[in-house]
Parts: sequence; C-alpha cells; structure tokens
Amino acid sequence: YPLSQTAEAMRYIDTGHARGKVVIKVV
Repeated sequence: YPLSQTAEAMRYIDTGHARGKVVIKVV
C-alpha cells in the first residue's frame, strides 16, 4: 500500500482478510 493509503490499509487489516500479507506490505 502507498503511504497515502495507510488509513485504508489499516481498515483492511482490521477486517482480518489476508491480514499477514497486508501487515508485511504496510510494514
């Protein structure tokens, strides 16, 4: 996720969907 979509990414993570992948991409 681009930095501009960090908020969106966090929301996506909160759903628990593909959580591991999203966390790695965000970090």
